[in-house]
Amino acid sequence: DIDSGLLTTELRGIAQRIEQTYPGTLYLEFRPKMSVAARLQLFQAATVAFFTAVREAVNPYPLEYIVARDLGKLPAGVLVISEFSGFARFLNGALRVNPFTQSQLTATLDEALNMPALERDARAAKDLLTIRSNTMEEWARRFLVDLNSMARKQDEDFMSVGFGLSSFRMVGMGADFRQLDGQEVLEAYQSAKSRAILLDWGGTLTPANTDFYDVRSTDAYALPESVLEVLRTLCADPANHVMILSGLSRDKVEEAFKEVPDLSLAAEHGFHYRIKGGPWRPLLTGVDTSWRQVVDKVMQVYTKRAHGTFVQQKGSSILWNYANADPEFGAIQARELQTTLAMVVSALPVVVRTGKNYVEACLKGVNKGVMADMFVGLCTGKPSAPPLEMVISVGDDSTDELMFAALNAKLGKGPCRLFTATVGRKPSEARNYLGDHNEVVELLDSMSTVHENSPGSRRTRPASRSMGGASSSSTDLAGMVGGGMSGGGGMPKMRRFA
Repeated sequence: DIDSGLLTTELRGIAQRIEQTYPGTLYLEFRPKMSVAARLQLFQAATVAFFTAVREAVNPYPLEYIVARDLGKLPAGVLVISEFSGFARFLNGALRVNPFTQSQLTATLDEALNMPALERDARAAKDLLTIRSNTMEEWARRFLVDLNSMARKQDEDFMSVGFGLSSFRMVGMGADFRQLDGQEVLEAYQSAKSRAILLDWGGTLTPANTDFYDVRSTDAYALPESVLEVLRTLCADPANHVMILSGLSRDKVEEAFKEVPDLSLAAEHGFHYRIKGGPWRPLLTGVDTSWRQVVDKVMQVYTKRAHGTFVQQKGSSILWNYANADPEFGAIQARELQTTLAMVVSALPVVVRTGKNYVEACLKGVNKGVMADMFVGLCTGKPSAPPLEMVISVGDDSTDELMFAALNAKLGKGPCRLFTATVGRKPSEARNYLGDHNEVVELLDSMSTVHENSPGSRRTRPASRSMGGASSSSTDLAGMVGGGMSGGGGMPKMRRFA
């Protein structure tokens, strides 16, 4: 009982010292029981409510505080809640604190007392909407669902790949999984007479921005001019077949790469594609889209559950984005949504996939693996076309794993030199990895330098080009990435990425 413990005595002593120093600023009262009416009156009188439990399950007091202020037609208050509280994940408008950190507690209290009215209103409105749209029975059910869905954490050397019972499998990092050897790539690139280059966009050519799949963001799609120039140089070589494969919509992909001629594009994981500036074509025709209404209704339920989530409609799919939600709670809801959708669409021509902060329901037969397989076939489809002698594919997302798997199956044992690399060291279907998007761009730039300095090249790079804010001649750039030119074939030496 707190009233009979040493803690009560200590708290009363602290309160007395504060009152002596700052008269009239503190009122301390211990009540073992309080009626709902009295509690709501207390909440209506408080402009800031502190709930700093160190261990707690379901405590409705934070919810009552928000509702009490609204029922009394009072200005919004500020809710400060312990990150160990059961409702900390749901109330995204609250300020969350670690009650064991005194400096954080005092800083958060100062922030709450000085918070502008506009921000207080916005935070309270977010939480009030969630509270009103859910019953206590729903809260309790979701807590049980969360507990039931917490699977044992897998060993970090493994990851799941594929969808459904037929293709699901665990992928690990073997002893031969190593960083991509840039020098080996350049040697294969220089000797090949026909090449295919397949690249992801977000997280591969640009940083892995959490806003990348947020249709409300515009800055996330900007590509540096240095990257566009590298792509233009690669596409200018008639021996190269370059394709960008993205999950974004056709208009976003087309707008971003419109200044790169002869670049092949695949949008929405390949549902729309075009080859070297040609007309856009659908991967599938005559598809049934009646499933979209069912999936949309399910996703809207989860949108109400988690602040910061939204549903995006695309031509071949529907996407639920949780990048702006609470990271842990968003991930839990994403797993539950994935399971729910898989059951709902089990009899429909739809698959459910996950990516960077999103869950997506899309048509079967539409993925980067199918698109990559078809693109490689198109590269050698004409009777006069030489066979591919080198293929390189780079991506960072789970959707890129299907691309790696398809290329491994198609070209893994043939005469064509195949290089597949995931961005970041993680379990993957790819044979190698690159550290980040900077290493990807550096490798592509070195490949374009090989083209420009190879004997018989029909294109000469301008005297200087900016890479990462620095300008240099093509010879200087070769020195930057490896230290000079080799005497045999005019190829810049490429360091192995470290």
